[in-house]
Amino acid sequence: MTRRTEHGRSSAPDLPIAFIGTYPPRRCGIATFTRDLSDAVIAADRRVRATVLAVTDARCTYPYPERVRLEIRQGIQGDYARAAEFVNDSDIRLVSIQHEYGIFGGDDGAHILDFFSHLRQPAVVTLHTVLEYPTVSQRAIVQGMAERCQRLIVMSQLALDLLDSVEGEWFGESYLEGLPDMLREPEFAEGERILELLDLLEQPNLPKAIPLPRAGQGKLTVIIGSEHPHDAMRQCSVVISRYGGASGLRGTISVVGPTRMQYRKAVSMVRYMDSIMEELLEAYLS
Repeated sequence: MTRRTEHGRSSAPDLPIAFIGTYPPRRCGIATFTRDLSDAVIAADRRVRATVLAVTDARCTYPYPERVRLEIRQGIQGDYARAAEFVNDSDIRLVSIQHEYGIFGGDDGAHILDFFSHLRQPAVVTLHTVLEYPTVSQRAIVQGMAERCQRLIVMSQLALDLLDSVEGEWFGESYLEGLPDMLREPEFAEGERILELLDLLEQPNLPKAIPLPRAGQGKLTVIIGSEHPHDAMRQCSVVISRYGGASGLRGTISVVGPTRMQYRKAVSMVRYMDSIMEELLEAYLS
């Protein structure tokens, strides 16, 4: 929608945003945060039109204000898919989700992944709790949201550090093959460069050498030379793909080589091995 000013000129279009979380008068810290956040965003930009999808306790009825357009009953799994379809069928352009394990239904709040499975609009997720030692289920939920949303937001540097450390748990066990062949390439002729690379490829440092794709980057990612965040990998390219599902059993497959690698061949190889691992994992879980 484009509004016209009193002089007949077109102004900037509206920016409809949906906020998902608990909401007053339900008594909950997240409810207060959701209200204050939506108020602040409206105050910051007059184009914003806020819609709230309130996560509610099915045993209670709340006199919600007009801003609440839809109620998601906490423990009713089908409500999450219906909420996503409500967003898809509206003019909402962005979804802001307030995540806390206790406010969504399912084991550890897993029903929120049903919402993401049906959502077609971009979303950002604010993590109000980042656990140092998450369970397999809790880690899978955060990773599932990260794969589907455009941004994860945390409240402190400590939370960011914890999130990075949890991300590193993708590399519980690693298997490296072909390293001597790669080190024979002329790019790695300098002894110091080889030592830096070998140190980076050791188990504790592996997430630095093979960073996981961030939210919104898709399942397969190619990092070329100077795009790599670590200096020791600037002469390398990395093709990364990840496999696995919400069960928490996941892994990554990657090819590391010089920047002049045959990218089409490497991408095809990684995709093929990814499909094999998906099939093996599905057979193992069935």
